[in-house]
Amino acid sequence: MAMHRSKYLIDQLINRRLTQEELDEFLAGLHQEAELQAYSDRLEAYFNELLKQNQPPLNTEENVSRLLNEIKFRP
Repeated sequence: MAMHRSKYLIDQLINRRLTQEELDEFLAGLHQEAELQAYSDRLEAYFNELLKQNQPPLNTEENVSRLLNEIKFRP
């Protein structure tokens, strides 16, 4: 399976749009080492992007002040 096809299948899985045929193709790929690596790489990129979206930037003065205040008041 081509790398772009693996990415497509993972994207469809994430977005809950896999057809039955695509699901069968995805599941068959779980038995192939190259496909597993492609799936793993795509999922890692997806989850890293989610983490970036949910983390405030730490370089702003407001965030630094907030973090320092949190540290000060910890028991």
